Amino acid sequence: MPVCLCFLTYSTSRYVFPYHSFLIFNSTYIVAGGAIKSQLWRQIIADVTGHPVVCPKHDVEANLGDVMLAGVGTGLLSWEELEKWQTLDKKVYPNEKAHRIYNQIYPVYRSSYLNLKSDMDVLAKL
Repeated sequence: MPVCLCFLTYSTSRYVFPYHSFLIFNSTYIVAGGAIKSQLWRQIIADVTGHPVVCPKHDVEANLGDVMLAGVGTGLLSWEELEKWQTLDKKVYPNEKAHRIYNQIYPVYRSSYLNLKSDMDVLAKL
């Protein structure tokens, strides 16, 4: 289990989970970006979140994502119409055993994060 990617996923999910209803389509996370092309990282995201993960096959994620969200948010587009716009790669499903392990690790990560935060503030001022 690559701890660095695991902790990065925890850190990212800290900001994503409160807004998950906007980022999940049919209980699947649609993720994009350069590093997400890594099959390993997709699997870690699926395992940490407990949701399947897909990413676009083509490298147009940022601008197309903005248009898609704006279209759905304004009611000009439906989720069904968006499926026609983008070809998605193979869906990665969470490994339930790994998901349970990540859920056990998360409280330790969270505690470490909170305990180190003040130390990082001190280091940043040096």
